[in-house]
Amino acid sequence: VVIRNAAGGFDASDVNFAHITASDGLNVSGDVGIGTDNPDFRLHILTNAAGGDGIFVDDNSTSEASPYIRVRGRRSDGNSSQSFSGSLVLEKWRGNAGTGTNQHLGSIIFGGNYSTAPTTTTGMTYGASISAIAEGAFSNINTAPTALVFRTGTVGLGTLGLPNIAYGDTESLRINSNNNVLIGSASDTGTASQKLQVDGGAYVSGNLGVGVTNPTFPLTVNGNLYFEPNSNGYIRGNDSSQNGLNGSFLLIGISGNSI
Repeated sequence: VVIRNAAGGFDASDVNFAHITASDGLNVSGDVGIGTDNPDFRLHILTNAAGGDGIFVDDNSTSEASPYIRVRGRRSDGNSSQSFSGSLVLEKWRGNAGTGTNQHLGSIIFGGNYSTAPTTTTGMTYGASISAIAEGAFSNINTAPTALVFRTGTVGLGTLGLPNIAYGDTESLRINSNNNVLIGSASDTGTASQKLQVDGGAYVSGNLGVGVTNPTFPLTVNGNLYFEPNSNGYIRGNDSSQNGLNGSFLLIGISGNSI
């Protein structure tokens, strides 16, 4: 089955589906092409639309569960590779060159309506996304430096398919191609071997353990501590003064006795 018109799209003059109802269904034994004479997949859509085309699943019920896209992979053996499970593949094909630095490879975009009666093109705004970004040039099959970027914010965009646009006005978190987690920065602020890098403050509500699995104090360190104060540096105890060592400190030796 091939659905097309002279412009590569579809209209009712090509194929009339008026007589196909939900009870009838549509059974096609071969491949289905929309906009292409030679489909390579069970459903192959080829589009040249300047404004972008896609697949739109619209929920017409206000009380039932939302629709979803579901892919199930089936194997007869115990192979655990993700290649044999349901997968969502987003890929970029850059014409005349390989994929370059800082190019988007694909995004999952989240949005909601601000209008009480949104249409397919108006009344929606999109303010968060999860994207894959090329952090370097793709020079061969084994060279693909890729990061995952999480963007959030308070400013949305009302149009999908915009070129070179990130949905979500702030990069909140990045897992870069060195497998480091970066918060508050798009690039390493420490060294490549430091797996968690935070640019800004941090708050821990429970106990923090360094080299300790079950810390019993707000800060429990298994190892040596090194303090390198600047000209205004100090160690502060339970005291409002900032003029040196104040408050109570208990130093415990290896034997467990106070020193």
